[in-house]
Amino acid sequence: MYKYTLFTVVLFSQLFAGYAVGDTISIEHQNVEFSYCYPNDSLSSTFSLSEYAGNIIMIEMAASW
Repeated sequence: MYKYTLFTVVLFSQLFAGYAVGDTISIEHQNVEFSYCYPNDSLSSTFSLSEYAGNIIMIEMAASW
């Protein structure tokens, strides 16, 4: 059952992925503003990918139950 569930999750995550490796992010998607709450001492609580145009970035997302 575990293998079936894992296969299903991986399959659906690949089918509905918005971008693949090597794709260019559209200007519309680059200008979307995202909010965040950490770190607390930052000057702004939002960011957009257009702020990092031309740079290589890594986005790490984590959640807890």
